[in-house]
Amino acid sequence: MPLSRERIGEIAASYFADDIIIQDYMLEWSEQQMEQFFESGGISSLTAQPRAIAKPVRFLCLHGGGGNTTINRLQMGRIHKAMGGDREASFEYFQGTRMTPPDEVDPMLRKMFGSGPFFNWYGVENDAGVKSGTDQYSQALNDPSISFKYLDADAVLERLENHIEEHGPYDVLAGFSQGTIVITMLTARRLEQATRGLAPPPSWRLNLIMSGMPPRGNGCPACAIPE
Repeated sequence: MPLSRERIGEIAASYFADDIIIQDYMLEWSEQQMEQFFESGGISSLTAQPRAIAKPVRFLCLHGGGGNTTINRLQMGRIHKAMGGDREASFEYFQGTRMTPPDEVDPMLRKMFGSGPFFNWYGVENDAGVKSGTDQYSQALNDPSISFKYLDADAVLERLENHIEEHGPYDVLAGFSQGTIVITMLTARRLEQATRGLAPPPSWRLNLIMSGMPPRGNGCPACAIPE
């Protein structure tokens, strides 16, 4: 039976320890534990509250378009270090399967990482006929008058969702560039399904978006362009 504050005060007084502050968690102690605590002058190991063993924060990382997991590991290196390394955080990497056309691979990446292979998450078409990897493409992405279509995006979301269900739960989905769009689309789809009672809400707690932009593909989740 838990001790009352009055009884604790009596025990403290008997050990001339009535100057020691009584904490709420001490109310769960037995009388024997309380006597041991006051007899030690308040330095007993009982003063240490039980500390739950924290599990490492789990990251699932997605590379950008024209990238791969090797590049992604390098990109995430400083965050991994800042998080305290493997003792505090677990970083896992998920790779696309759609080969990036050779003429769309960043020359700098070829110089740094050789022949790859390099991957996109999905294909992209636009009604301006602008090719990915060019300055004109970057301008088109910010032009709401140009329509984009994502090819095989639904299959990518299914593959990612299945991976999360099989290997999760994860705390954080972290993405670069095209990877951020995949994460945004999946999160939007899960939230919409949860609102309609068709699926639970996202199991992860945070999206980490780096070098990202809003999805632009017609008909895809979260692709509405804000006014």
